[in-house]
Amino acid sequence: MRERDYAVSEQKALEGLRAVAVPVRNPDESVFGSLDISGPPYRLPSDEELAELLRPVVREEAELESHGATEVGT
Repeated sequence: MRERDYAVSEQKALEGLRAVAVPVRNPDESVFGSLDISGPPYRLPSDEELAELLRPVVREEAELESHGATEVGT
């Protein structure tokens, strides 16, 4: 995951389920969570495309965190 900055689970945890996750980081770059997209392999695009779909969400979340929004509704 460190080289690509995303992780892939290819039907390891559950047969017939594929997942790609990206880290959600603190301002100091430590990881405090992740976001993922999962589903049956035949319905999902490539790993790289899935990771790219998640990145804007992670960036927006980081922007909110930098402005002090730490909980839903704050």
